[in-house]
Amino acid sequence: MTELFQRNKSTISRHIKNIYESGELEQNRTVAKNATVQNKKLRKVECNIAHYNLDMIISVGYSQLTSWHAIPPVGYAGVEGVYDKGQNSMIS
Repeated sequence: MTELFQRNKSTISRHIKNIYESGELEQNRTVAKNATVQNKKLRKVECNIAHYNLDMIISVGYSQLTSWHAIPPVGYAGVEGVYDKGQNSMIS
């Protein structure tokens, strides 16, 4: 989701936390945690990786869109054209 929404992990995590706290989605229905082993220097470390379903991805996207304060991401193709961050306006 960090790549999809071009935001850092802490921002995505904050939105996920807010979605769960508001009751919009239930954690046991939207996330699956899978164990994986990663090599850290000379040792192997087991990590739990969270995999979110499409409902969560859509909810995070919606919360991201509303938190942009009506400024869409660069290259967003809106009704009026493409948003150019440098121009701070839509290009027809």
